[in-house]
This record gives sequence, structure tokens and C-alpha cells, in this order.
Amino acid sequence: MATIQRLKRKSGVKWRALVRREGFVLTKVFPKKTEAVQWAGAAESRIRMGRMDAFQTARAKTLAELLDAYEENLTSESEPKKSLVDIRRHLKYWRKRLGMLKLSQVTSARVANCKSELAKGKTNRGRRSPSTVNRYLASLSGAFRYGIRELEWIDRNPLTNISNLKESKGRDRLLSEDERKRLLAACEGSFDVRLYPLVVLALSTAARSGELLGLTWQDVDLERRSLRFRDTKNEDTRTVPLRGFA
Repeated sequence: MATIQRLKRKSGVKWRALVRREGFVLTKVFPKKTEAVQWAGAAESRIRMGRMDAFQTARAKTLAELLDAYEENLTSESEPKKSLVDIRRHLKYWRKRLGMLKLSQVTSARVANCKSELAKGKTNRGRRSPSTVNRYLASLSGAFRYGIRELEWIDRNPLTNISNLKESKGRDRLLSEDERKRLLAACEGSFDVRLYPLVVLALSTAARSGELLGLTWQDVDLERRSLRFRDTKNEDTRTVPLRGFA
């Protein structure tokens, strides 16, 4: 049986049609109720006639197969190199956790249980942060979008109704002059001679540690008083000025 739902959106009232079969939900939103009813009726008719390919595929393909296909499609052109490493790590978790399930069996409830599991889990740095959990969900959602748009294996994304965890805004705090002097004095007395210049550059440029550690002399222009960072988070090359003691 099809279900027609009334949705209140900022742009006005919309109508969602849902067709359920064997744990799989086919859904689409329309501006008019009559269009939603017509679409639902046509979808049910196609199912009865055995012409709903997505339903057939969703019962045959596993999540692991979808994740494999999605990961094979990932390239440094579609995602930054550092993001690719994270996405592959996320997909490894989902492959281990739900990979054996048919696509039609991957429900919102199962994904929500995994979200709770991730939030309670720990890493080498302690409890996994809400932002990290949200990245795991985003990677899985990306795989399902690929399955819908590119492969046409499925017609719905079980993460559509999964809410993200609330992320902390973080702290925006600057060192006082006294704190800065004490920090530099402690670094200057460190047994590691690289620490002091590294912190001086960090305070001067506000660059990430990975960017600073990746610098070579080719990236330093003393005449123009600038540094060129190649290994940035977004894989872009950027130049920053060197000021003051730096």
C-alpha cells in the first residue's frame, strides 16, 4: 500500500509518496497531492508487473558491493587526497559493520544504531567526537547517493532521515603576551631544536602543523619574506607573508 504524506516546508506545502515492499521504501516528493497519488499508483503497478528494477537490484546486491563500487570510483579529482584517506577508513567500518546486508535490508534504524555505536566508541585521542561521527555518516550517504544516481541500484537513501550529531563550535582563543613569551621560552629550552622555530612560524602564519612540517627551502622566499604551502588541507597552493621575528 502506498502512503501519501503532507509536508510543511518554507516554500509551501509538499506531498511525499511512499511505496513500501519487503523492507524497501521508494519515495518521492511532489508539489501537488494528485501528482504524488499518480506516481505512487504507477510505482505499485510497475512492482506488480515485475518492472521495478531498483527493487530487484536492492534485494540482490549487498552493501559491501555498493561500497566497493563507490570506493573504486573515488579519485583525487573528486575528493581532496586527505579526504580520500578518511572516506576509505569510514567505508571500511561500514563494510565490516553492515556490508553483509542486502541493500534493501540497510534501514535507517540499523544506521542509527551504528551512529550510537560510533558516538560511544573511543580512538587513540579519547572519545570519538560528534564531528567525526558525522563524517562517517556522510561517507555512507555518499555511497548511497552514488548507488542512486550513477548505478541506479537503489531508489532511496536510508540516511535521509538520520540526523547529525550536534558539533561543538570550538574555541577561538588568542595567547596573551605573557603566555606567548612563556611558551617560546619553554620551546627554546626544549631538547628538540626544531620545536622553537616551528612554534615561531605557527604563531606568525597561523598555518597547520602538517603544512609547516612539509616545508622545504624551495618554499621559502626570504627576499619577498613569504612561505609557500603546497600540502594544504584542500590540496591548494597558498603563499603567506612572513612578519616580525619569523
